[in-house]
Amino acid sequence: LEAIAAGLPVLSTDACGYAHHIEDTNAGSVLASPFDQQHLNIELASMLTSPDQKFWSENGLRYGKNSELYQMPTDAVNAIEQHYDTKQRDHATSLPTGKGENLYLRSDLAWANFDKVMSIGKTVTPAIRDVENTQRRTVKFSHQNNDYYVKTHGGVGWKEILKNLAYFRLPVLGAEHEWRGVHHLRRQTLLRNLRLNTLEIAGYGSREHLLGGFVHDPARRQSFTVTDEIPNAKSLEDLCRDDWKWGDRRIDNIKEVRFKRWLIDQLAQTARIIHQSGANHRDFYLGHFLMQQSENSDQFEPTEARLFLIDLHRMRIHRPSIFSWLAAIVKGLSPSGRIRPPISHPRKRWHIKDVAGLYYSSMDLGLTLRDWCRFMTTYGNLNRRQALQVLQLLDNRYHFRFAKRSFWHRECRFWWRVYGRARKLYASEKRRSDTGNRLDNRPLPAAETQH
Repeated sequence: LEAIAAGLPVLSTDACGYAHHIEDTNAGSVLASPFDQQHLNIELASMLTSPDQKFWSENGLRYGKNSELYQMPTDAVNAIEQHYDTKQRDHATSLPTGKGENLYLRSDLAWANFDKVMSIGKTVTPAIRDVENTQRRTVKFSHQNNDYYVKTHGGVGWKEILKNLAYFRLPVLGAEHEWRGVHHLRRQTLLRNLRLNTLEIAGYGSREHLLGGFVHDPARRQSFTVTDEIPNAKSLEDLCRDDWKWGDRRIDNIKEVRFKRWLIDQLAQTARIIHQSGANHRDFYLGHFLMQQSENSDQFEPTEARLFLIDLHRMRIHRPSIFSWLAAIVKGLSPSGRIRPPISHPRKRWHIKDVAGLYYSSMDLGLTLRDWCRFMTTYGNLNRRQALQVLQLLDNRYHFRFAKRSFWHRECRFWWRVYGRARKLYASEKRRSDTGNRLDNRPLPAAETQH
């Protein structure tokens, strides 16, 4: 897009999210994919010697004066998703198999159906995770030398639903949250150019049962997700605690220090982007991040590390309020604006829950004040001076009271509640331990599991 606006001819493929700009502007050429190298060479040589270069340049300069071009990352992602869906349509099976049943299976799982996948989830042993009160079970299985994880939801029952509602919690009724969460996270990764990966969905299905023959019964809803295995990946919590032993020693190696800084920035940026997009994870612990590293590479090399966020079955994507829609419409009707879908802004308590969970799971890893300050600057989009001032106000409650109704009060209030919630979680875990140490069977997932 910058090349078009600068008056340069552009050669692209139809898989590019901005290919339609080239065609609309007539500022270059668009190749149909797939293409061979010889075709590309001929087209490139033709463009470099074409007498139409001046014509393309004038069109691009004229098109570049449109201010709306510089606010269109969402359009690019939509175009990429549409192209990807078109290419994958012939390679996947997506069937409404009956009343109240939906099924999506990738081509490598076309041999299965809803009942077969649910049977795998119930019969394969041992289970990676088995939660009896919610009928949720995670198992690993193989097919044609490919490894998969299937998470089945067999119906939570009305007792579990009422229990969650009594504690003012939204019950997890099925695999739909994980299905939507994976797609939401991938979309945000494309929009924000975030170096974060997540699960690869190979299959999803849901089946509804009627209550009294008229309405769907949420307590008996059955569903599943099938995901590809992430090879050579390990829990970030266990890497930090057991392999790297960050909680037992001082980090002096400059490579390790830089890697730790990069990791803190990645975690903070992930939390910020998820929250700014109107979602929250609800199980945001280090144990739900997997890190994949090359076997022959340096373990403290960021370019060789891939971070995966997993366990999205509780992820909640908040809908914009009616006031957000009205504000977006009013802004779109202005002379210099256009109507855009608004982004929801969930309550701060959801952000506090996620950040506190991340802080709680890292309390035994020897975090320093500088690490805490780095996380605050990235997550809160602050500079270091502002982050240090917030930490000073948190340390001095007398000055904190006089900072009310100001930027500092809002920031201090947020981080104070994060700190307090994390300390409560940590103290609760201590009380559950017989020896004063953290339990070996704590609710965070084990290193080698993916669910």
